[in-house]
Amino acid sequence: MRNKKNDFLKIFITGAGSGIGKLSAIALARRGYEVFAGVKFEEEKEFFEKIIIQKQLKFMFLFAIF
Repeated sequence: MRNKKNDFLKIFITGAGSGIGKLSAIALARRGYEVFAGVKFEEEKEFFEKIIIQKQLKFMFLFAIF
């Protein structure tokens, strides 16, 4: 999704490993947002990696907080 200046919209979601954060990260990525998802555990990161491949989400970047 682009704003009036033709820049990609970016969003940072903490707690993206579960619950509403997880659902929000997926929904916004599907809508074209560049999502930076903060997750706590390696398993949560692996879940997002699978979703990115399955749903062909191009603008989701991940990092793990250990």
